[in-house]
Amino acid sequence: MDLLKIHGIKLSTIIGVFEWEQKQAQNIIVHLDMGISTTQEAFQNDQLEGTIDYAAVVEDLKEWLANHRCQLLEYLAETISKRLFELYPIHWVKVEVYKPGILPNVDKAAVCIERNRTA
Repeated sequence: MDLLKIHGIKLSTIIGVFEWEQKQAQNIIVHLDMGISTTQEAFQNDQLEGTIDYAAVVEDLKEWLANHRCQLLEYLAETISKRLFELYPIHWVKVEVYKPGILPNVDKAAVCIERNRTA
């Protein structure tokens, strides 16, 4: 299995447990590592159709999160992993979600999960 990585995706969504956090979108940063099969056509013929289009992944997450709200980074990471499994031919995913500057004297709060495709 090989990895396809898309790191530093800057997105906006409604997230947080406090009332003020649920009133306006906040910036988050997402890192994705996705396990893909080395037999995919792109490894053999240099064609985009044989792999996962990075731009499509980013655009999908951008549109989906614009209409999504949740309270916890943990839940957001889990729902992102489920969405990626639904939409793309991946075997494994690592999702890191960062909420920059959310606490005084803290650069970022983050959650990192790893999931395997089930049946």
